[in-house]
Amino acid sequence: MTTETSTNIPPTEPIPVLLERPRWRDTFDSLRVFNYRLYVISQVLSNTSGWMQKIATDWLVNELTHNVTLVGVTVFLQFAPVLVFGVWGGVIADRVDKRRLMMGTQCTTAVLCALLGALTIAGIVTVWQVWGVAFLLGMVAVVEGPARSAFVNEMVGHRRLRNAISLNASIFHLGGLLGPAISGVLIVLVGSGWSISVNAVAAVVVVGTLGSMRVRELLPSPRAIRSRGQIREGVK
Repeated sequence: MTTETSTNIPPTEPIPVLLERPRWRDTFDSLRVFNYRLYVISQVLSNTSGWMQKIATDWLVNELTHNVTLVGVTVFLQFAPVLVFGVWGGVIADRVDKRRLMMGTQCTTAVLCALLGALTIAGIVTVWQVWGVAFLLGMVAVVEGPARSAFVNEMVGHRRLRNAISLNASIFHLGGLLGPAISGVLIVLVGSGWSISVNAVAAVVVVGTLGSMRVRELLPSPRAIRSRGQIREGVK
């Protein structure tokens, strides 16, 4: 007796198993792909400026309230949406064009950070406004994160996927190293508002790099068809 499970989530191919030690000259193999080079540039900017914005936002709440607990609330609002709604974000990313989705999320990021930066520079920002923007940016990350991860395979293919994943991890940690340091310097020199505004400018640049990609060279994955039980399958 056999049981049949019906899901409309497209199957993925396994990452090729390494049968020999990679050569040193292949350390940056995935950077030979034009689209991935643009992606790396965009991610260095996005990760670095994103951390700048997060640090500046937390510091801004501290300046407004002088309450460490409320700073903790700010951090919670920035990261909680991904923990709570992350599965739904993956489902959305599987159903749409990932490059266009990321362009949309970056446009949203630019608007939100420009708004918060302007309010801060003008000296009229309130903690409730900061919390609102922090939560909305967290919701943006819900759909952007899965799309960003899945898009790597569409750029480099399965053969270079392992190498690209390793480079992505390095880029993430580089942003976590540079972003807070640069943000701290900007906060001291010109204030939190300008550090937040940098993320708005970076988001516009990211949209430009994504729009400059050679679409014909992408290897798009089959899109998932809307069906019941996809969230349940994702949790499993």
